[in-house]
Amino acid sequence: LPELPDVKAQRFVAQYGLGEQDIGLLIEDLAVAAYFEEAIAQGNVDPKQVANWMTGELFRRLNQDNVDIGTIAVKPRDLVELIRLVQNGTVNQNAAREVFGAMWEEGGSPQAIVEAKGLTQISDSSELDGVVAGIIAANPDAIEKIEAGNQKPIQFLMGQVMKETRGKANPQLVVELLKQQIGV
Repeated sequence: LPELPDVKAQRFVAQYGLGEQDIGLLIEDLAVAAYFEEAIAQGNVDPKQVANWMTGELFRRLNQDNVDIGTIAVKPRDLVELIRLVQNGTVNQNAAREVFGAMWEEGGSPQAIVEAKGLTQISDSSELDGVVAGIIAANPDAIEKIEAGNQKPIQFLMGQVMKETRGKANPQLVVELLKQQIGV
């Protein structure tokens, strides 16, 4: 006897700690629920992250292309591998979306796509120090505002660093380096 939707919903709350909205979307279709559980079965992944990717990017593409989850190239293990690449800092969220798009179109390993497209995030402060210093030197007005207590220009400067590194810099590290070099 298959698990009834109410029973499955209660189990998803108890076992995975998901909210009602996520659960409603994930248990609506048996194949979607099975995909979710297969992804979680890969181990060492936050169920909430899997739910977010599924109810976000995955559902968007399913609806856009009007296809069934059983026919897609992105397998549960690949989705989990992509989530792990974000969690361990290999790629940022924007690069992950690009990787997901490539996985959707052609299939393949997220790691291989990251390497082929050169999307690895720069998380080495020695690589970013010079870029950050250059951005700081080129924006004295922003530095004055920050030193006067306005934190908003930090986001502007971070944007400039991201532009300079073509989106590859680790955003948290950039903010840390900016504050460190400005002295705030």
